[in-house]
Formats: sequence, structure tokens, C-alpha cells
Amino acid sequence: MQRYVSGQAPLTLGLGTSLLRRDLTAGLIAAVLALPLAAIAGLLYLARDHHETEGPVAAAAQALRSALDREPDLGALLWLAAALLPLAIVFLLAQRAATLRVDTEGLAARIPRWLGIGLFRQTAGEWRIAWHTIRRVRLVQPRSTAKPVQQLGGFRLVIETDHGETWLSPFLWFDRSGDDHRLRLAEVIRSRRLDAARLLERAPLLRALQARGFELETSAANVPRRAPGFDLARHRGMAAQLVALFATGLYALLDTFFFGHYLPLEPLPTLPFALVAAAATVGVGILGRGAPAVERLAVGALTVAAVTWAVYPATLRLNALSATPVSVIYVATAPGRFHLPGAGVPAIDLTGHDVDAYWAQYPQGTLHEFTLLRGDGGFYQLDLSPLHARTRRFYQEREQRRTDGER
Repeated sequence: MQRYVSGQAPLTLGLGTSLLRRDLTAGLIAAVLALPLAAIAGLLYLARDHHETEGPVAAAAQALRSALDREPDLGALLWLAAALLPLAIVFLLAQRAATLRVDTEGLAARIPRWLGIGLFRQTAGEWRIAWHTIRRVRLVQPRSTAKPVQQLGGFRLVIETDHGETWLSPFLWFDRSGDDHRLRLAEVIRSRRLDAARLLERAPLLRALQARGFELETSAANVPRRAPGFDLARHRGMAAQLVALFATGLYALLDTFFFGHYLPLEPLPTLPFALVAAAATVGVGILGRGAPAVERLAVGALTVAAVTWAVYPATLRLNALSATPVSVIYVATAPGRFHLPGAGVPAIDLTGHDVDAYWAQYPQGTLHEFTLLRGDGGFYQLDLSPLHARTRRFYQEREQRRTDGER
């Protein structure tokens, strides 16, 4: 505690992910991330050819299979959660990079840009405040009707200097090398009886400022003001880009991994990708006028990437819609590999579809029927729906025979 009283020792603060202590936060994050990981493991297990009928893994897989049979949309939701897992990890790692240093000269911070928008309400970027430039330090209160925990997270520290205001969420900044001041398990259990203002006094950032002789004023405003900075939602062009980013990204994700059942057998034409990417680049350049350079570049790059990515499933779908399905009898050259010499159609490689037992029926030289599509896109693609139906029926019948044999 002496380090805060003296106000002389450098203090490095990290930005917490929640109002809970490190051990509780780690457990909470692990529990949240466990569902997507379990979804990936369970769905991959079901997709493979397994012989186990007993044991905890087989029992869990059977429970998941039953749930998917009852709720067909559950699989898509699980895959969506799994797909968003890397994004969540990126955000967690980015937040861990945020630092706030208190030393003999003042405050120095490095805060990711995304922590300065929306409900986060903190002054982002790299900045430094010298002690002699601070004119006033005040606390902006949250709504008095909020629950104690919500109040605790709603407080904002506003440091007024000769150059403007700096906003910080004081309770989230914890001492990386000292005791964690945030909520303990016992306090979480009795959260309704907590005194948010008293808990806030434990924050090392506030204690460091008080040790320097700064008096903390309480803002008369009952509703917190928004932290200074750029609000993407108030800029029509940036808001339009965010809508396009979400819409096209969601479509590309769903149609590529969940609803699409087409496999291109030839390279897709590059012209649609080039045209869409060029048009999107021009569009975001126009829509981003008036926005800060960092936000404009970040949102624009993500929007162009999402729109260009959406061209892939859209091209497959348009090529399929404009085509007449044709059944073609292929000759097997190896398990999962098929070829038809002299017919002018591309070879088929399905070795990565994890249906080895099904392909074992088709050794070299045997025949297999596939449905090909070639529409206005000018390339061949394989309609996987008939194949999926056959493999599903094959494994269901095999499982039924195995069950009958055990009786």
C-alpha cells in the first residue's frame, strides 16, 4: 500500500476484461470459450467414421446427434459460435495489450482504438498527460437506478488538461504486479448489497491520483457523457460501411460454411472479384470522407475484405442457378478420386470429406455418378447434395446393420 501513498514508485496498470478478479475472469472466459470448442470437437467427431458405441465420448456424441435431430438449426448456431471464437480471442489479446503507466512525470497510456467506441467510453490510442497540465479530475456517475455492479462499471474518470479531456474506466484498471482490487467471489454473490462508490475507492488509479494531491470531484450530471473521440455510428458513411460489413460478412460465412453445398471443380473467374474489390474500395473511400484516418482505414479495409469474400459463395450460387444439372458417370482412380478421360469435364477429388468407408466401395476402375453444374459463370462445379444424401444413407444403414448384429 506504501507505493500509492508515496506516489513515487512507477505503477503499471493493465485493463481488465471484467469487473471480476483475475482468477474469476479467467474461469468465466474459459467457460464461455468452452462451448465453441466443444461444438467443434463434437461436430468433427460426428463427421468421422467412428466405431465406438460406448464410453463418455460416444455418449456425448450421441447426445449431440439427438439434439441436432430435434433442432436442425442448432448445428448452424454451433458452427457460427465456433467461427466467431478466433475473433473473440483476438479481442481478448488486443485488450491485454492495453497499458496505463503512472510515474513521476505523469500518465502514459496505450489503449486499442476499439476501446474508445460505444459502451467502452475510454480515450483510446497512445497518449501522455504530464502532472502539471492537469487542471481538474472528476468522476462522472452512472445512472442512480442502475444495479451496484452496473454502477461500478459505469463510473468514468475524466481528467481535464490544457489540451482537453481524457476519459478512463477507473475500476477496470488493475495493478499487474500487486493485489487485484476487483470483485471477489463473495462480493459477486452478494452484489445487490454492494456500495459501488466505496468499492471504487480501491481502484489503484484513483489512489495514485489522490496520492499526487488531486481531489476527485463528482460530476453533477447523472447521465454519463460520451468520451471524446469519433463515434462511428454518428457518421452516415461509416455507419453504412458497418452495415455492409456485417451483412456481407454474415452472408459469406453462412453460405460458405453452412448452407452452401457446391464444390468448384475449376478456378473461379477472377474478374468478378477484381470488379467488386475495386468498386468496394472506391465506395469506402467516398463513404469514409470526414472520418479520422485510423478508423477510416480499419473499417474500410474490413468492409472491402468482407464484400470481396462474399463474391465467392455468390459466384457459386449464381453459376448453379443458371445451370441445368447433368448426371455424369465417373471412373474411380483411387478412393475419393474420380476421372473421366476424353469427356471434357474436370476430375473430382473428394478425399478430404472424411467418408473413407463409403469410398471403399469404389476401388479403382469402378463407376460413380455425380451431378455437375455449369452455368453463366463458365466453370464446372459439383452439387454435393446428392452425394451427402448417399453417404448419410450409407452410414445409417451400416449403423443399423451393426446394431442388428449385436442383438
